[in-house]
Order: sequence, then structure tokens, then C-alpha cells
Amino acid sequence: MNTPLLQRDQVITFSNAQLEWCWRYFLLLISALKAREPTRHELAALHRCMSKMKTAYTDEYEHYLVDLYVKAGLASARQQYVRKGDIWKDLGFQNHDPASDIRGGGILCLENMLFFIHQHRHAAQSMIKKRATGWDTYETFPWAPASINITRLVAAEFFICGPGPAGSQAMASKKPKDSFPAKSSFHMLLEEDGFGRIYVLAFLLLDKFWDEKNATYMEFNSILDTVRSELSYAIALSATLPELEERIFRRVEYLPPPPVESWSVQDECQYSTQLPADDTTTIYCIHPPLARETLRFRHKANEITAA
Repeated sequence: MNTPLLQRDQVITFSNAQLEWCWRYFLLLISALKAREPTRHELAALHRCMSKMKTAYTDEYEHYLVDLYVKAGLASARQQYVRKGDIWKDLGFQNHDPASDIRGGGILCLENMLFFIHQHRHAAQSMIKKRATGWDTYETFPWAPASINITRLVAAEFFICGPGPAGSQAMASKKPKDSFPAKSSFHMLLEEDGFGRIYVLAFLLLDKFWDEKNATYMEFNSILDTVRSELSYAIALSATLPELEERIFRRVEYLPPPPVESWSVQDECQYSTQLPADDTTTIYCIHPPLARETLRFRHKANEITAA
């Protein structure tokens, strides 16, 4: 005769961790029950993100790299802007040509890097400085590739691409008319800079979990899975994007700066080159947040001056 698993009047106890996971699964189930197909406007936002992920780097987008070079702190009086060079490895790029590293996220990953630096300058530059050394010896993670992975993580959360290397192939084969799986949080992408704001939250989670676990680069995928789980859980709990931001900012103990002027990389970052009589190439990169700055790069003089 088989002994029943539970005896009469038997008391079952659960640890706090077990109760926490039960509660999480319950909330995720409720979120799944509220899932719906994206609306026409949400579908348009999803397709815009997908299009940017499929857009490969060309010289047309060099102003993105110029702005990233300056805002990430690579520029100095002794170091001019260079399109290709080992200086890019200070940001964690694996090669001397940063364009070769962004194939997995297209132009969208560059826009997200710039959004982070523009809207959360102190946090972004602090993270860059903290991760600038040690990644080549597996003590920490390289900032730029981590940023690209976070872009892909957020895209996978909203079914813009699939997780892992196979996700790129799935995204490439997806037609604009294809529908997306049901989800209850598509409306967050309709918020101003919605994708970029969620990307920042995920990146802050990565930085926080990394320090909490004192992780090494060999644990990168494990930490990324933790970020994915925490982000999905937070989205399931939040009805709006501001509520999601408040929840994660509190989790990572981060006090966001006051909102700055709305901006668009495409509209506000102006890039031009000209060849004056003295054969000096001048590059202007203009953006509005935190006062308009005009930075002039004089290649011949091998210096950078602020105009």
C-alpha cells in the first residue's frame, strides 16, 4: 500500500524564498492572463525598433560615434576623434572598429548608449570608468558589449527579436506584417523614449547584480539571466513605465537626475565635415541637453577645443 504524500493534520511550512517565488509565479500568471495583441500604434513602435536593429552601421551614422566618443570621455586635448583605433577598447569594444561590434543590435544599440549617457550622464560615466579596467582579465564586464546585450535583452522581452544568437536570424526573417505574441505591457513602448528608458533600467540592474555577487566575466550569462528574470517580474508588477522606473530605481538604490530636455539622436545630433583651405577637417557635434555644446575636432592640429 502506497503511503500518501500528505498525512492528515500535517503542517506544511515554506521558507521565505519559496513564498517569494510562488508569489512571483502568481503575478506572472496574472500578467499572462491580461496579455493582448498590440494595438496599431504599439505595432508601429515595435516595427520601428525592429527596423533600427536591422539597420547596419554606415558612414551616414558616424555622428553617433562622434557623440559617443565625446560623451563617454574618450576625447581629450591629446586624443583626437578617430573612427578606428585602440582607444575604442577603453569602452570595452572588442575591436579597433566599434562598428564591427554592433551588428547584433544595429543602430538601436548605439542610440541606447547615447540615450543613457545623455539622460543619466553621471551614472553612465561612473559605470564606464568602473568597468574600464579588468574586463580583459575577466574581472568585470566590457561596457559596450554589455550595453549591446542589454539592448537585445529588452528587445527579446517585447518579442522584437529572439534571445541568443538565433534571435538575429529570427528577426531578419520577420516581415513587417507579421504579428507579435500577446503581452500586457506593449503600451510602455509608446511612452516618450520608452525603449531607451527600459534599457537604462535593465543596465542599472546588471551593474547592481554584478557588484552584489562580485561576479567575474565568466558569470556574465548567469547575471544576464537574473536581469532578464527581474525585469520581467518588475514589468508584470507595473501598470505604467513611470511605476516600473520607480520600482527598479528603488531596487538598485539609484536617485535619477531631474528630467532633461527631450531629445532625438536623429534630429538633434548634427554632424558635418568640411575641408578648409588649410586642409583641416572640422567635425561639429551639437546636442541640446545640459546646455548646447559645440565641439570642434581639428585633426591637423591634433587637438580638441570647445567653441
